[in-house]
Amino acid sequence: MISGMKITALRRADIPELSQFLIGGFGVPASTTCFSHEVLGWKYFDGPGGPSEDSTCSLVARLAGRIIGHIGLCPRQFIVSGNEETPVSTMHAIDWLGSAAHSGSGALLMLQAFATCKTQYAVGGSALAQAVFPRLGFEQKSNLAIFRKVLAPFHRLRTTDQGFFRKWAGTAKDLATVWRTRTRRPRQTVELRPAPAFTKEIDCLLRQSSSRIVTSQRDHLLLNYFLRYPLSGVSGWTIHKSQQLIGFALLKVTPDGRILLGKIVDCWLNTEDPSCWQAAVAALIDRLRALAADTVTCYATTPNLHAALLWNGFINSGERNVYVRDKQQSLPRDLPFGFSMLEADLAIH
Repeated sequence: MISGMKITALRRADIPELSQFLIGGFGVPASTTCFSHEVLGWKYFDGPGGPSEDSTCSLVARLAGRIIGHIGLCPRQFIVSGNEETPVSTMHAIDWLGSAAHSGSGALLMLQAFATCKTQYAVGGSALAQAVFPRLGFEQKSNLAIFRKVLAPFHRLRTTDQGFFRKWAGTAKDLATVWRTRTRRPRQTVELRPAPAFTKEIDCLLRQSSSRIVTSQRDHLLLNYFLRYPLSGVSGWTIHKSQQLIGFALLKVTPDGRILLGKIVDCWLNTEDPSCWQAAVAALIDRLRALAADTVTCYATTPNLHAALLWNGFINSGERNVYVRDKQQSLPRDLPFGFSMLEADLAIH
């Protein structure tokens, strides 16, 4: 323990100081939206349970009255899809930072965060964090594949940070990719319905699946929390076949200069029928086109979604490392893990 250091819950009045601490510590521009006062308030005082004056998911370390460390907690529950076993408490840390001048403050915050749940996990993270994870007891799992699809091949011409030849070279590459990955329309038909707010009817969809993977529980409270993201761009959808609810999805469109970046934040169906998954992804692509997105990115959360992304012309654009800490061996060892952009704050970055 650092002499004189105190760890306390974040207060609303601390948000301006925390914003400056994170911006300076991570070396990002002052305009970075994820550290704005508005977004920090949403992250730490407007959780799935609704707005609160007391933060239960953000800890700050102070020395001589100044913030020298911070950790944000995203509480979740692990479940095995298609299984009625008791959920296992877990959490993902975000905005984890210790002052370089006070070595150990970050590790002490993480250890205190560990006490809040049985297990912990991380998707990606800074190079420094990933170097520390094994020493904290995290085990690396199979990497999470990231898929991308170009919707508007001429979008690079609107960028302002690339030269003339680089813009046209990138555009030519995108045109070739769009031509090479063109697809036919799916034979199945599904309906997307807008969901300004999700209801309890979606809560059982993960349990109804026959696919067995370890994933974090998604319910209407968590999805509605993301719909309340203060900078907008998030939309919710229910997916229906023959008037019957079979799934849900969350989309995000983010401006990046003069380009609009689309994300399939999450997509889940309670069926193993490949044609339904193909049709659902195709419908989400059409919706993102209608929202003027130039590209779309999605994580291959499940084997079914992975196959549907490939069928719809997505290409693998990289991977994210996945780490799980399970000291009590509470989770199955023989099942894969499936994560979406709903983990932590991946949806808004």
